[in-house]
Parts: sequence; structure tokens; C-alpha cells
Amino acid sequence: MTSTDRQSPDSGAQAPADTKARLLESAGRIFAAKGFRRATGKEICQDAGANMAAINYHFGSKDSLYTTVLIEAHSRLMARDELAATMALNVPPQERLAVFLDRLIRRLFTQSAGSWPIRVVVREMADPTPAFRTLVDKEILPKSHILRRTVAELMDLPVEHEAALRTTISIIAQVISLFQNRAAFEQIFPELDWSEAAMEPVRDHILAFSLAGAEAVAAKHRA
Repeated sequence: MTSTDRQSPDSGAQAPADTKARLLESAGRIFAAKGFRRATGKEICQDAGANMAAINYHFGSKDSLYTTVLIEAHSRLMARDELAATMALNVPPQERLAVFLDRLIRRLFTQSAGSWPIRVVVREMADPTPAFRTLVDKEILPKSHILRRTVAELMDLPVEHEAALRTTISIIAQVISLFQNRAAFEQIFPELDWSEAAMEPVRDHILAFSLAGAEAVAAKHRA
């Protein structure tokens, strides 16, 4: 046993890495349900079966734990390396965008509606905490730069062109809004199928809408 293990506040015979993983999962569920401000370190530790000192030992503070949860959640929805590999495919930009939307929407639909990665990211974006800046810097901005390059290529515009940036926002906003407001949409549009079986029609609609919109906007700016 190392000196680090002897000092660890982990409960029972659990290894420190196991306790850290349990804390992350428990924190993800509780932060998703209650938000950062209402969640307490005590209930997270109790849920994880960990000593009260475990959060400080493994993460430094509740704030740092929350930041770690946000970054992990966003990565689970779409890892940066996965996105980069998708956008590096040797196919036209329309096909790359189709692959991106397929993978993201498939992941969102196949995860449980109560899945904490989805809920914790949606909650944070709706009511940002100071941790949002770190999430933007570490996850959102790098992924945004990858996606916007493909969108700019699709539109045959410079990558920093205002129209390319706004179109990138429009494409991703369709997906975000769908899952951020899914419970409300289910009541407002009960005629639509909101089950996993609807994944492909949703994907196809967002892709068609995005491609047509991108072309219309690009034509206006290339004229």
C-alpha cells in the first residue's frame, strides 16, 4: 500500500480510483437533478458510499467536482477526438455534417431521457454557473472550431465569416433545443413520435433543414 492510499478517506476496501469514479457518477446524477447550488457534498458522498472528506481528497472542492462533472458530461455526448475524426473524413462537407448529426442525435436518443450527462449540460447552459467558462474553454470552444470549419467549407465562405458562424449556431441550436425542451415539446406536439424510433426522422429533418438553410444563406453572401 502506498502512502497515498494510507491517507485516502475512501470507505472500506475500495480503491481510490473506484471511489473517485463513484463520486463522479453520484455527483453527476445529483447535480443534474438539483443543480450545483442546491446539491450538497454530504448527499453526494452518501450516495457514493464515500467518506465526507472524499470530495476534497479526490477533487479539491465541490466547485472542482462540479467542473469535472460538466467536462465529463460534455465529453460523453461528443468527445473532441471523435468530432475531429468525423470532420477529417475524406468526404464532402455535406456528408461529414450528416455523420456528425447522426452520431450526436443517436447518442442523445439512445441515452435515457433521465441520463445525467444530458441533464447536467442542459441545466448548466440554461442557468450558467462560474464553471461554465471552464466548460467553454475546455470542451465547447475547441469543438465549435472543428464544426465551424466544416460549415464554412460547406458554404464556401471563410471560416470566420459571420454567416458561417451564425449557421454553425443555427445547426447546433436545433439539436440543443430539441433536448433542452423535449418534455415541453412532447406536450405541445403530441402527434409526433418522441421515442427512440423517431431518431432517424429527426436526424434527417435537421440535416435537410441545415443544408437548405446553409445554401440559402451562403448564396446571399456570395452574390
